Amino acid sequence: DQAGVLDPGFGAGGLVQVPLGQGVLSGTVGMGLRSDGGIALACPTIAGLVLVRLDAAGVPVPAFGVDGVVFTSDQFSFHAFLLQPDDHMLVGGGAPLSPAEECQGFQLMRYDPDGVLDPTLDGDGIARTLISVSCPELFGLALLPDGRILATGSGATEATFADLTAVRYMPDGSLDPTFNGDGKVFVDM
Repeated sequence: DQAGVLDPGFGAGGLVQVPLGQGVLSGTVGMGLRSDGGIALACPTIAGLVLVRLDAAGVPVPAFGVDGVVFTSDQFSFHAFLLQPDDHMLVGGGAPLSPAEECQGFQLMRYDPDGVLDPTLDGDGIARTLISVSCPELFGLALLPDGRILATGSGATEATFADLTAVRYMPDGSLDPTFNGDGKVFVDM
């Protein structure tokens, strides 16, 4: 409450613990308040990504994945989470673009409110974008009023390291050609 006292109506005495069992790396890196008053959380793990959905009382929603938890095995480091107004969840990070590559791109993953990858994003719910010859990292996501997605982070071109990399996507996960001609901007500060 406003005095800093734990809410006894949330979870058990104001605390919720959800056993993830997937080797959580750094706790929750993103959360959002859903339109129904529930909460969506995202956690990186050793083997991928965990999404958790709680109702307004802090109880895991059983219809979301398995007992309120969705696990996605994926080799990417994610640092950004955005809960869209329609309760779709957008996750972003740096990732290899193929098994033979180290880490050369941004990766977006969008899940529907039930925790299923949303095929309206690049056909399979995952959009990958070549950024650089180095290991770029996506750290920020913003949803524009028209549904386009702005992703920011670091990266490099073959000629220079960019302190700031910005990529703008269309709602379907394709690059926005009206943003610097190819959807990407590299800024060296």
